[in-house]
Amino acid sequence: MSKQIVHKFSLEEEEEIFIWAISTGKSPHQLAYFLNLKFEWKLQLSDNLFPVENKKTEKQYNFSFYGFDSQKLLTSFFIMKNKQHNTVVNSSLGKWDFFIIAKCREYFDDEDFVRRLREIDFIIALYPIEKSNFDNLSYLTLEKNEENKNRSYFRSGLQQQRDIT
Repeated sequence: MSKQIVHKFSLEEEEEIFIWAISTGKSPHQLAYFLNLKFEWKLQLSDNLFPVENKKTEKQYNFSFYGFDSQKLLTSFFIMKNKQHNTVVNSSLGKWDFFIIAKCREYFDDEDFVRRLREIDFIIALYPIEKSNFDNLSYLTLEKNEENKNRSYFRSGLQQQRDIT
C-alpha cells in the first residue's frame, strides 16, 4: 500500500504591492481628480480609515485616503496624503506629500505606470518605496468597514452642505 501525500495550499490571493512617494503642490481631491482624468480611474474618498501611530506621542491617528478598484487591471489603487493630523505616515518619509499604492492581483506593468505618472506636469518628484515602510497595509481596502460606518454619514452630510452653498 502506498503512502498518502498531503499537499497544503492556500486559496488566498497573493497581492503584489507597489508604493510610490510623490511631491506635488496639489490637494488630495485635486490629485485624485487629475489621476482620474489621466488613467480613467474613479478614485473616491474612502469611508475607511488608515491607522497611523505617532511614535513620539504614542497616539494613533486615522488617515483618510482615496481608492479605486480597477476590475480591468485587477488592481486597487490608493492615494494617501502623508501629512494629516500634524503627523506623518512614517517619519523617515516626512518630506513626501502623497503615497500612491497599487495592490495587484495579477500582472501590473509598473514601469509603464511610472512613465505615465512622470508625464503629469504637477508631479515634481516620484520615488519607489518599500512596503516595509507601512505597518498596516491591510487597512487599505474599499470594502465597507463596520468601524467606519458613521464616517460615511458624516461625509454625506458635508457633501449636502457643499451642495447647498
